[in-house]
Amino acid sequence: MAQSLTITGRLLVRKIFLFQCTAVIMLTLISALIWKVEVALAVFAGGSICIVANLVFGRMAFRYAGASKNKQVIKSFNQGLKLKLFLSIILFVLALRWLNLPFLPLMCGYVAALLAQLPGVIFSDSAK
Repeated sequence: MAQSLTITGRLLVRKIFLFQCTAVIMLTLISALIWKVEVALAVFAGGSICIVANLVFGRMAFRYAGASKNKQVIKSFNQGLKLKLFLSIILFVLALRWLNLPFLPLMCGYVAALLAQLPGVIFSDSAK
């Protein structure tokens, strides 16, 4: 049972990853067609920040499962959330400071990737 919970969580992370990648790629292509390449790059970078942070969290969060590993599950979720937040901040600083990307498209890409995870969660088999 505990192993199946871990597998279910990892499958959910994959499904969310696919939804996010699809949304970010589509938004990047649309941005490239409508605006400059710099805007499309910023949208892609913002979406990538969200995707990478979520992947790290998903990897950390679903390492353990089961009642016997209750403390490890809580600890891994907490560590995953902290690492996700820290990684997001670092990647935003890098994108804004060193890549010199425009802020608004960067945030639009990030928010689009955040919103793209909702269908993965809502329509997942584990949500039933």
